[in-house]
Amino acid sequence: MKKLRWTYVLPLVLAASAAAAQEPAAPPQSGPVTRQSAVRENPLLDFEYSWPEAISPDTKLVDLLKADLSKSYDEALKNARENKAEMDKFGGPFNQNMFNRAWDLQGQTERLISLVASTDTFAGGAHPNHDSSALLWDRKAGAEIKFADLFAAADGLESALRTQYCKLLDAERAKRRQGEVLDGEFAQCPVFSDLTIAPAGKDGAGPFDSVVLIADPYVAGPYVEGEYEIVMPVTAGFIGALKGDFRSDFKAQRAQ
Repeated sequence: MKKLRWTYVLPLVLAASAAAAQEPAAPPQSGPVTRQSAVRENPLLDFEYSWPEAISPDTKLVDLLKADLSKSYDEALKNARENKAEMDKFGGPFNQNMFNRAWDLQGQTERLISLVASTDTFAGGAHPNHDSSALLWDRKAGAEIKFADLFAAADGLESALRTQYCKLLDAERAKRRQGEVLDGEFAQCPVFSDLTIAPAGKDGAGPFDSVVLIADPYVAGPYVEGEYEIVMPVTAGFIGALKGDFRSDFKAQRAQ
């Protein structure tokens, strides 16, 4: 996950157009190439988008990310222009906007690729914003697939994980809050549709032996608490709840 950049640079000549942002910048020629990145910077916007080099052979997946790159750049630049116009209208200072999305490989098998994106943005507010998203790619179908669709039952994913997840989340909340008791939504276990959930394998490989569940800021706690990332082991029961076609992509962890 890339660290959030808090510093700003002096104004530069306006960078390339949105159309130019569709292609990733050329990787450095020295050292191992591990990521493909597109970087665009101008007085309005500091933009960066990247993904792991390991997925490059899956061209349809890369095309999907390139399309998201282009859309994200266009939207971020449009928002930055609107923010600048608003500040000019009222005579306020404009701070360069920022958008940084980094996709990281959680694991891959012969059939599936699991990615999680960390997105940091700044649009001139009180603080930067952070959120995450997951993408599960089915190589056989050549398309994105929902994690929940790997299960035989419609509620299979939630049934397999929710009870234990809520216990682990509350334990982590207690550590961070050091005795402080919060009520309302920050005392509740968030619904799974508000979480980023992705299968993961050791060192980004496969088969998948764990599941990562991420609650972004404001989902499980206030902004100051940051995101809550809970990693849960794949169990034999979890694998049993999967559709037969996907069971070989997962491996149960041994009980400790």
